[in-house]
Amino acid sequence: MEQDCRETEELTEDELQILADYSFEATISLQEKRCILEAHRAFTRGLPLASEESDWKLARESEDIQILYKYFTPEEGGYHYKIQTTLDVSPEKAHLALADYERIPKWNSAVSECYLVKKVAQNCRIYYSCSADVTGGLVSKRDFVTCTRTDEIPDGSIVSIGKCCTLDGVEEIPGIVRAEQNLVATVLKPISGGDRCEFTQIISSNLKGWIPQYIIDKAMAGALLEFVTDLKTHCHTINQESYNHSDDSSARQIDNDSSSRDQISRE
Repeated sequence: MEQDCRETEELTEDELQILADYSFEATISLQEKRCILEAHRAFTRGLPLASEESDWKLARESEDIQILYKYFTPEEGGYHYKIQTTLDVSPEKAHLALADYERIPKWNSAVSECYLVKKVAQNCRIYYSCSADVTGGLVSKRDFVTCTRTDEIPDGSIVSIGKCCTLDGVEEIPGIVRAEQNLVATVLKPISGGDRCEFTQIISSNLKGWIPQYIIDKAMAGALLEFVTDLKTHCHTINQESYNHSDDSSARQIDNDSSSRDQISRE
């Protein structure tokens, strides 16, 4: 109890009010509470940004896939990249596939390792991911620790938004640069008339190190195009799979929260 009091004293009244709206899975540390706060702030910023249309410029395009970019101030994260396409699955199935962390490297050639670190609240998860060498040596391996918040919004879209966080026990690995996600926002919006959805994802990353911006632009646009191409290919098999039987803990936890659309927590 004394430790809880000491930790509470390190949070502001506003932060405590924000955390009061979250349903924790169990007793969590001050550090984990700060991870939730980072995800909350990212959600507040990322949700309106995902629907913003103005001033985005085309970086790459392939069939129905667009990779866009836009510059923000350094305080806002600098360059942001936006992916826009459609997926031939429902928002629920697409979400379960994207949250099935351990299986992601099996279909996503841009990721060499991915796993759930901890479910810290009913709608917040911390996960680890490490990039594969998909840039032809332009950028060495980076890894990320990210906390995301997931909700269903009134138009039926499933939204997962988060940013990097610091968590004891997920230590840096020699030879891999610990990079930062300033923002990662995914919106899966249902399309009427079938099991399809609009896929929008915004990513702003600090890759760390002395990398010229033109190399980052080339590497990011190429890696994002490869990721979404892999995702669209994976969607052809998703309808035939049952994620209730996945061997990945993150998918099971989502399934166990509840069923159908009610499995995505509302604030």
